[in-house]
Amino acid sequence: MEVEWSKEAAEGRSFVRVVNFNEYTDTEVVLNYLRDRNIVIILKIKPRLLQEKMELKRALKRIQRTAAAIGGDIAGIKEDVIIITPPEISISRGPHPYVQATAGSEVSEEAAVV
Repeated sequence: MEVEWSKEAAEGRSFVRVVNFNEYTDTEVVLNYLRDRNIVIILKIKPRLLQEKMELKRALKRIQRTAAAIGGDIAGIKEDVIIITPPEISISRGPHPYVQATAGSEVSEEAAVV
């Protein structure tokens, strides 16, 4: 797959791109988006690739190394969904800072949405 980059897209605007990750060769597409440094990538891993554990591990290692090299971040959302961010956007991990529940108390859904 060939990817063409326009100069207008790289001028300070960030984008979200959903990529269906079907096979190892899709790694290059993801790396090109990542190197663009203004695209948040939501990687949807397809079942066929989930069955190929070694191939998937090798692809994710390449993506992880590239994300680290440019100062980006990567995190798993579900078993088959991964988010990869450019350097200007970080992924917050852990409990939500605005919702504080004490032991034994329940927090309503409305309180959890910020």
